[in-house]
Amino acid sequence: MKKNNNFILKNSLGMFDLIKGVMIIIVIITHTYGLFEFDVETEYLSELISQINIFVLALLFIFKLMAEATMPAFFLISGYGFRKTTMKKCLKKQFKLLLLPYIITMIIATILHFFSYWFLYKSIAGSKEQTIKVLRGGVLGIPQDHDFHGYYFINCGPIWFLLGLAIAFLVFNFLINHFQGKMLAVSVLIVSFIGWALCLLGPLPYSLSQGLISVFYIWLGYYAKKHKLFISPIKKGLGTIIVSLATLVYIVLVSTQSFFDMANDSYALGPISIIIHGFIGVAMIKIFLSLNRLNGFISTCFRRIGRFTLEILCIHSIEVIALGGYVQYLFYESWTGSPALRSAIIIFTRIIVEISIAYIFVKIKKAILNKKS
Repeated sequence: MKKNNNFILKNSLGMFDLIKGVMIIIVIITHTYGLFEFDVETEYLSELISQINIFVLALLFIFKLMAEATMPAFFLISGYGFRKTTMKKCLKKQFKLLLLPYIITMIIATILHFFSYWFLYKSIAGSKEQTIKVLRGGVLGIPQDHDFHGYYFINCGPIWFLLGLAIAFLVFNFLINHFQGKMLAVSVLIVSFIGWALCLLGPLPYSLSQGLISVFYIWLGYYAKKHKLFISPIKKGLGTIIVSLATLVYIVLVSTQSFFDMANDSYALGPISIIIHGFIGVAMIKIFLSLNRLNGFISTCFRRIGRFTLEILCIHSIEVIALGGYVQYLFYESWTGSPALRSAIIIFTRIIVEISIAYIFVKIKKAILNKKS
């Protein structure tokens, strides 16, 4: 792996490509059916863990932390690029960049779902029934499967992130137009706390609770840019020590026993977990920015992937909603070999197919735009 010895950490176009590429791959991996056997008995799970090499366990735990920090980090990176504007301009921008891709993705996913379910299960009635559930979840942007008074909603898939980000941007833009400094920080924390409180009611339409919670991450990314946290050495002081110790204690005592999952409103210590994972997201971004000095084949591949994470997210969501969930389940049920090999086949197949489709889409899109210009 090549290393650039003259590397200087600074704001630049594509500075987050490496970490974005890694994170979108993590998103695909964590959506692999049967990857983690949560339904096994506790005694069996304990016995299984005891047989695993301590080094492997450490790698799995690091992967778990990275997976948990992925969504906060995505929001942080988005906040880093935030620019204050009028609410009207902000709304237009979010509709064009986030809401329109969401709408198009859900339309494609819903149509493909009808035909894929029909093809797999040979039932028009069943296909119609399940597709209506998908349509409900997509129209209302429900991030979790939910039964509401007899009406079942199938979740809108990973693309809930776009709805949450649009809400977070709009709310933060409103706050920054009315508050500054400490008052802005206080208002951000209040909004995020309200978002957490709302999640206690159950999954809300348009990923509202996730969006409000993420206002904190948008602010943290904005603060990081304003105070050059990502491109400057870590300042040693009482605040840094307290934050570092609190994060370490949380990782040791809490993160080993629970999973932080924004889509499913899983926050072990509520607002404390939300804040701590913001700090973990900052640390993760700092580490990967320092890895930008690497110029080898693997890092270059991840950077290329990171340049079109939006397209991959949309295609991944279509795959999960329309086909992948069913195909993975059928493959899982019919597989009789090694669980590790089974998961590896699913993971690499999905990564290769989804990235290839995204790459082709980007090429076609560029060709059309160049032709028009």
